[in-house]
Amino acid sequence: MSGYTVRQGAFARLWCRSMARLASLAERFSLRMPGVCRPDAAGHERNGLFHVPVRAVVCLRWQSEPAARRTDFLDSLSVWLGEPRSRCRSLLLQNHEYFLLLENRRNSLLEAREMGWRLRKMDWPGAAAWRRSIMTDRRSRIMAVIHYGDYVHGLPRLACAEPPWRRRILLRLGQGSKNARANLREAYRQLGLVPPEIRSVETVDALELRQLLRRGHCTLTTFCDLPPRFGVPVRVPFLGATARFCSGPAQLAVSAGVPIIPVSVSPGRDCDTIRLGAGMDPAHWQGLAYDEAVEAITAGLARHLERRLREAPQYWRYMGLLPGYFQESD
Repeated sequence: MSGYTVRQGAFARLWCRSMARLASLAERFSLRMPGVCRPDAAGHERNGLFHVPVRAVVCLRWQSEPAARRTDFLDSLSVWLGEPRSRCRSLLLQNHEYFLLLENRRNSLLEAREMGWRLRKMDWPGAAAWRRSIMTDRRSRIMAVIHYGDYVHGLPRLACAEPPWRRRILLRLGQGSKNARANLREAYRQLGLVPPEIRSVETVDALELRQLLRRGHCTLTTFCDLPPRFGVPVRVPFLGATARFCSGPAQLAVSAGVPIIPVSVSPGRDCDTIRLGAGMDPAHWQGLAYDEAVEAITAGLARHLERRLREAPQYWRYMGLLPGYFQESD
């Protein structure tokens, strides 16, 4: 909820600090509570008592924000999402709860049984068609993933449709926690796959990556919806206004001359569904200047995200940072 400057009185500052401290204590308790995120025997997430401390964290975090800032944020969110303020507040609290639990799972060492359940919960109706397309057209691909739903366990499931001779690279920010890396290795082990090469955005050699993609037989997975401060942003239509999105994936696709496909994971009670958006082929931007091509691809990726937000905005990780996408600069 950044981007708003609010003058507070002494009492308001004391209240916000107190709520933030209570939220921190509640979060530490909830993340150490055994089984807080474990599925039950039927394979569903546990509710009730197990989610009480998590919901307490969410509510306390919300109360730790200045009242004027909360009001401004909800007013803006109501305009962008086309929902009443009360509905936006409910969606925002659901968003905080969902991703607090997801981060808990990602950074906690999961048992093999639970990992297997989460992988089986991932459904990809188009996996066979995707594999056929790779077998007939062996060009490299860029899978542009958005932080939507359980993207953590969706990434290993994506690799199941890849033939063994195809090189797989995961381009991401940082290397993740020790437990997160261990969980990723366990996920690929259970799927009978070799984990992908992990490259860091901060240290990757862009020239080497372009050459590798141009040679073909490679699938590069990266994220395309990071806040604008994490890259060189371009302005594209989004939620009825003009927003800034990082252009890194689009620049890589244009410079390497490879197709780029938006990917998201839509949550469901019985299964989560991997959904691929309309792929953008080099033929689509042939004849455009470099900057125009980058902008056109980034706009296509933003449209895929917008469709998910129109369906269920609470499952987007950066919902709470939405104002920053519309600001002129950081």
